[in-house]
Amino acid sequence: MRIRYTRRAFADREAIFEYLDRRNPQAARSVKAFIKKRIGDLRHLPERYPLVGQRDARALFLARYPYMVYYRVSGDEIVILHIRQAARRPWETED
Repeated sequence: MRIRYTRRAFADREAIFEYLDRRNPQAARSVKAFIKKRIGDLRHLPERYPLVGQRDARALFLARYPYMVYYRVSGDEIVILHIRQAARRPWETED
């Protein structure tokens, strides 16, 4: 399966990575690698995580770090829709 980021999701990821780099560049490397690995692992069991809301989207909680990855399985593609800090209110509307 191929993983593709929407523009928004890629911008989310880059903003998170920039924030981590500013706070602690050394620690940021391991956090960024963890996030990328967990997203890459979706290839193995893409429908493992629960559907959320009315979006036909699934939510992957990165338990080790406070982030949620929202994605959709479409044919042979996993589309990353949005990445956000889990402490924020749930992703409910198009914003």
